[in-house]
Amino acid sequence: MPVLARTKVDENNRTTVPREVRKLLELKDSNSIEWVYEEGRVYVRKVTGDGAAKLLILGSTYRRSTSPEPLPAIERYDGLLYRIVRRNMDKVKKKGVDIVIVTEDLEIITPKTKLPYKPPVGSKWRTLPPTIMDLKRIEKLRSQVLEIVRGKEYDEIFVALNKHYRQLLPDLTPYTKKVIADFKGLGEKAKALKEWLSR
Repeated sequence: MPVLARTKVDENNRTTVPREVRKLLELKDSNSIEWVYEEGRVYVRKVTGDGAAKLLILGSTYRRSTSPEPLPAIERYDGLLYRIVRRNMDKVKKKGVDIVIVTEDLEIITPKTKLPYKPPVGSKWRTLPPTIMDLKRIEKLRSQVLEIVRGKEYDEIFVALNKHYRQLLPDLTPYTKKVIADFKGLGEKAKALKEWLSR
């Protein structure tokens, strides 16, 4: 990965955004930037769109790519909601929607996390429960989700998890203006997700 520039942090923990980065991101005086930590790396991105931060929480799916080599989670899982997100990836990036995925092992991963093929447990997507109902893992999941929502002020959080996983999450309402999570079925959830990504 090429180094664009190098800066120093002053005694007040401030630094200047280098000219090369400002030019690359097309930053102007009134723009905001975010410092993002993902998979052991920190990067800077311009806050785009209406400035309203959004978080999408996806779950593992019964339908998945059987490719033997490790694939990014956004490609490994192939359920309807993942196909909608992939078709709308330009909107996701443009609006700066953050995405996290809850695996069947109750781990929080990013869409870029590479996953080997692992056959799903259960007989269909509705019955796909967490493979481990360990209280320590559930507490760790809740803690990780709270860390994410406390780390950034989200205007909206869209929870696209089945009922087995949704009940394991902490209450998110104190950390956002709006939680979108109650759906009568997959069709309603898919329609709501399409609309949410288009706003």
